[in-house]
Amino acid sequence: MSSFRWRDIIACLLAAGSSLASIAAQTRPIEKNHSLSGQILDALTGRPVTDVELALSTAKWETAADPVMPDSQGRFVFHGLAPGEYVLSAERPDFGTIHFGELPDPGWIQTVRIGREDKEKVVAFRLIPRSSVAGVIRDEFGDAVGRASVTMLRPQWSDGTVVLLQSYQADTQDRGQYRINNLVQGTYVVCAIANSGGSAAPSSSQVDFLSPIPPRYYARSCRPSLRISAGQRATADLTITSTSGVRVHGRIVNSVPNLGMNLNLVRDDPHDAGSQFFPASIDSAKGTFEFRGVPPGNYRLESNLQGQTSQGEKVSLSAQLPIVVGTVDMDAIELVLQPSGEIEVALHGLENNKPDLDTVSLGLRSTTQEQSAIQWANSAERGSLRLTIPPGSYWLLTRSEDKVCVQSAKLGTHEALHGTLRVSSGAAARLDVTVYPHCGIIKGRVMSNEQPVPDAKVLLLLSGSAKNPGDLVTGFTDDQGDFSFPALPFGRYQLWAWGVDEYGSFVGPMNLADEEKHAITVSVNGEEPVTVDLTLLKQEVESK
Repeated sequence: MSSFRWRDIIACLLAAGSSLASIAAQTRPIEKNHSLSGQILDALTGRPVTDVELALSTAKWETAADPVMPDSQGRFVFHGLAPGEYVLSAERPDFGTIHFGELPDPGWIQTVRIGREDKEKVVAFRLIPRSSVAGVIRDEFGDAVGRASVTMLRPQWSDGTVVLLQSYQADTQDRGQYRINNLVQGTYVVCAIANSGGSAAPSSSQVDFLSPIPPRYYARSCRPSLRISAGQRATADLTITSTSGVRVHGRIVNSVPNLGMNLNLVRDDPHDAGSQFFPASIDSAKGTFEFRGVPPGNYRLESNLQGQTSQGEKVSLSAQLPIVVGTVDMDAIELVLQPSGEIEVALHGLENNKPDLDTVSLGLRSTTQEQSAIQWANSAERGSLRLTIPPGSYWLLTRSEDKVCVQSAKLGTHEALHGTLRVSSGAAARLDVTVYPHCGIIKGRVMSNEQPVPDAKVLLLLSGSAKNPGDLVTGFTDDQGDFSFPALPFGRYQLWAWGVDEYGSFVGPMNLADEEKHAITVSVNGEEPVTVDLTLLKQEVESK
């Protein structure tokens, strides 16, 4: 009896000690005795840079330390840092902000990792000088074109293919001159168009009122591949030619008076430089619209109507209509707006423990449009997430913090996790999302010729197939060639890796289907990390 009671006392003391240790661990202040130091240098000359302000942020873009100025040798130091991932940047009025570890792929930078063993992390910040491009835009008669729009586009790998995304824009002056500064080195497509399209071009022939000549319109002119080095002052002159354009006219069948409407005609080609938009002339009273000077091609007529009626009723209508523009004017097009569908997201955890809304992000991306924006769920009034989206078929995208992962997402009885779901017009549905702390992780290294490859791009296919990719996650290897994808639900995944050249002229394969045989398939069945080695894809095709 006494021994039993003694064991109980020991157990209680051990439990109490464990609880006190747990409380102490939770209340122990974060260790902030690390530092980040280094030298900032001009990447071209190797000379120290002194006239910049250096800033340090966390990986979540929160200020980590007060800004500092380098000394006469370009040396700097940040004190009082905790272990973690940091974003280092330099700012100066003439070039704006340049980040440490900027990569050729637009929008990607490398973070600086400070481990617990790194009491003083030392880096060399090589500042890559910005570039510029200037030129003159003329018409087919050699005259300068004022108020023309000049855009700089860069190839980028997105949603399973290579697309061109606008990076910079400027308008010409009266003499047709333009200049774009603070360019990142890379390969660009430079395009120019007069007055955003739809403006009539002058004619060199005499007007015959008995036999009127169909009007001609300025077409967009592009230089397909302009490679700009760091610090270069490049020149790109363009000539805008005219072409026959047609009139696209129609009416919106069920428009709502006095509500703002967004109506655009969009070039339906993900590889077309810029996916040109044509603004509409709208008669809201009659519900009619008109586009002028539209060159032949495939387009999407897109409309979005949001607002509130005078009776206080919320209205959310949209439409997407594919049309083929030929050489003859198009009339009598009827566009029918449909009510958006609403999906309310309910989060569930273990033992009815509801997760915080900010631990999970959910989004939808169209399965029918090659290049479509992702719509992420927003917080609703009742402490849940909500998606208001046009009817159609969508891939479900999930993102979560490292400590949790989405294990199930059911729309009724349909399991949509890393799959597709259908949104009906005007319908209200509920998506039940279950979040668990038991997640998998894939770690690995990218190799080439038996050597690790830093700054290689790594793709993880979460849903769909190589021929029809759904949810994709990309990242870059660190300076040791290592990568990591945490917070993964258990399942099978495919991975690829490729190198991006310093100009960004090769950003990845034109599609995954051609590279399916080079994928590495990984099964994640538990919480222990799965380790893989990836081999770089061969750069056989350069995007133009």
